[in-house]
This record gives sequence, structure tokens and C-alpha cells, in this order.
Amino acid sequence: MLGFWIPLLTAFLVLAALWLALAVVLWLHRPSRDRAALLLRLVPDLARLVSRLMRDRGAPLRYRLALVALAAYLASPIDLIPDVVPVIGSLDDVILVALVLRWVGRGMGRSWIEAQWTGSTEGLAILVRVLALS
Repeated sequence: MLGFWIPLLTAFLVLAALWLALAVVLWLHRPSRDRAALLLRLVPDLARLVSRLMRDRGAPLRYRLALVALAAYLASPIDLIPDVVPVIGSLDDVILVALVLRWVGRGMGRSWIEAQWTGSTEGLAILVRVLALS
């Protein structure tokens, strides 16, 4: 009987450790309140950008899959970090968007992001600054 519980307990502990590691990574990469506020104002433009980037057939599959996963996560009512967790609970969506777009933007280049951007030039300047694209 004990043989059944050991793998189950091990799996639970591994998942708990992975969740804790994710929470630490999100905490370390959390944006300042100013940056988070800027990104929140850009949400509609960012949604269009993510949609356009994931449909771009010229992009490598790894970037398109990351963007599809991001869109699925954002559409899901389940958060990795519950909103009741102070500071990072309400910002986990913003943090993940910034991390994924930074990775995609650095991999594909600033010009690719600019070509797909449909928002204002001020919004693009904010996005480039927040994502630290050169």
C-alpha cells in the first residue's frame, strides 16, 4: 500500500517545487509599478500584436508556439499565481507577456516587432523600451 503513495507524493512535491520556482522567477522579473501601468494601458495593442505575430508564417515555429501558449494562458481563467498573492498575483499576466515578448522580440529583432505593430508610435516606443529591444 505504501508503494502507491510514494510516487504520488513525489509527483506532488515536484509540482510544488516547480510552482515555487516559477513564483521566484516571476518575483525576480517583476516590472516596476510604472512599467506595469504602461503595459496595462497597451493591452489592446499588445493583444493585436500577439495575434499578428503568432499568425506570421515567416516566424520560426518556436516563437509562434510560445505566443500561442501565451494567448491560451491569458484566455484561461486559471492563473499560475493566484490574485490573492500580494504584488505578483495581479501582475503575473503582465510579467508573462513581457517575458515572452522580450524573448520573441530579441530572437526575431526589433524590426519584426515594428512591422507587426498596429498601435501608436508612442505605444511602440514604450514597448521597445520595456522589452529592452535595441
